[in-house]
Amino acid sequence: MPLHVSGAFPSDEVGAGFDNNGDVLSIPPMLFEKYMDAAEEISQRVIYDPSQFDRFSGERSGDQLIAEGDSWVGSFYGQYLARDAFLWTEVDVPYEGRYDVRVRGGAGQPDAKVRIGLFDSTGLLQGICAFEFKGDRGTSDSDSLELTLPAGKQRLILAPLADDAEATIGESRWQAIARLDEATIKAGRERVGKKL
Repeated sequence: MPLHVSGAFPSDEVGAGFDNNGDVLSIPPMLFEKYMDAAEEISQRVIYDPSQFDRFSGERSGDQLIAEGDSWVGSFYGQYLARDAFLWTEVDVPYEGRYDVRVRGGAGQPDAKVRIGLFDSTGLLQGICAFEFKGDRGTSDSDSLELTLPAGKQRLILAPLADDAEATIGESRWQAIARLDEATIKAGRERVGKKL
């Protein structure tokens, strides 16, 4: 952050032709006031109150997540996916930054656990959610991921990970990304009844 506050300071006193002579250097009241003004200007520019930041919040219900592959809606509008199915959505991110992405879900059977990978539009793994079975009465598990997203329209993909799949965030790629081609994206947007 470029800060140029010393231009308003008065010149140092000169003694015997030197401006670094300790006998003549002092802090007159005017210089002290300039230091205080500079400190106030700097602090106002570099210290931010988090409550003053613009915040972006968006929510997608299950019926707004676009399912590709075998899926069905259960009780309490829960959306169930076959192992080879996946969900995707698009989000207009207003500015680049770190975002909390909260995902709700659950395993489909008692004593089961499921891992869901969150991928970007290139198929790069951004995070992993782990869910357990929470019953069939509308309850679900939740997980939270922190992502760094650029500004603009971002496509996020949720896909089940095989139990034995090696998954490294920032390195692993979703091999089925080719299934999400332009025709599939267009058809999915029409299914939710709006252009995303």
